[in-house]
Amino acid sequence: MATRERLLLLFLLAIATLVALLSDRAIIKLGVGIGQDVRLIEEHHGLHSAGVVELQALASREGFTGAGLQRLTA
Repeated sequence: MATRERLLLLFLLAIATLVALLSDRAIIKLGVGIGQDVRLIEEHHGLHSAGVVELQALASREGFTGAGLQRLTA
């Protein structure tokens, strides 16, 4: 059972955890097209992200061309 105060506290704790997760360089966040997601999170919510790796760029450096999510997981 929750009251408004408890629910708000849980929500604020979740936001604090998300901010800590996104800004921590030691926690690697990776994905295909993640650069756009990071940009949108920063533009819309003002949250800075660190430790982000774009898998398409990494795949291109290794010689994979047209490396979308489907091709990278095949």
